[in-house]
Amino acid sequence: MVKRNMPKISIIVPAYNSEDFIESSIKSIINQTINDMEIIIIDDGSTDRTSEICDELERIDDRIKVIHKKNGGASSARNLGIELSSGDYIGFVDSDDWIDECAYEYLYEIAEKYDADIVHTELTDEKESHFDQDDFRIYDKKQTLDYFFRTNGERHGHSVCGKLIRKDVFAKWKFIEGKMNEDIHACYCLAIYSKQLVVSKKKFYHYRKNNNGVTNSKFNKKKLDLIYMWEYVEKMVNTLSPEYIDHCIINKKRAYMTLLLKMYVDGYDRKDREMIQIKKMLKKHVRKYYFDLLNYNMPFSRKIAMTIAIL
Repeated sequence: MVKRNMPKISIIVPAYNSEDFIESSIKSIINQTINDMEIIIIDDGSTDRTSEICDELERIDDRIKVIHKKNGGASSARNLGIELSSGDYIGFVDSDDWIDECAYEYLYEIAEKYDADIVHTELTDEKESHFDQDDFRIYDKKQTLDYFFRTNGERHGHSVCGKLIRKDVFAKWKFIEGKMNEDIHACYCLAIYSKQLVVSKKKFYHYRKNNNGVTNSKFNKKKLDLIYMWEYVEKMVNTLSPEYIDHCIINKKRAYMTLLLKMYVDGYDRKDREMIQIKKMLKKHVRKYYFDLLNYNMPFSRKIAMTIAIL
């Protein structure tokens, strides 16, 4: 059995009905080259073998702590994990994803070397890792907010995964519970409550496309939470960073476009009157914002798709 030291890092893993992937996900964390960590698995009311698998993993590694709770969603699991954590830094891994074995040692060394509150890396769905690129940039608060709002056309995925975050950054906020796309609000809070960000081009967080998951299912009303999140962030921006209000509003406008495109790509129940009305609503807003979005700094391919979608 692996003995636990006082952890430098707390890795939080929300788990719900992940019996097919949870073991490989946790083992990719167990095998990290940095040993001074704790692994907090929040079993969010699973009804399959996830709970049993987590308990088995806890028995073989003393760094693992498994908490079983009533289902409340990924945000409630993350909030509980943060509350229970004792590391100086926090990382998040979804229960169907996996990471390369040197990931957190690299993130920790960068964070300590540059006194960074957050070290950010890109996510990849590829099997290959990207270690040959050691290019990274150090951002101050303004540059971090620019990066969040994509003011220069950045491809920001708005995910808390693939990051190492100083625990102090979580002191003034919590994940919003009961909503999808909660990472938009979370990433804004990370940007506004941190002093320095390091962005690395290395890619060693691998996400699996779960075709049975909520985010990959046919379009449904719940996906409109994307608009809710940008409206929530807009209220925060008015108080905390009013100089970015125009950038926030254009991102909210872009959310309508994103959802309309998702209806075409993911499909929807064409016999459902509510879905038909939602599509009309989204198309109406995208037409209204069309020229603003056309002038917005985003990939040309997205502008072509948007144009086709509103015809």
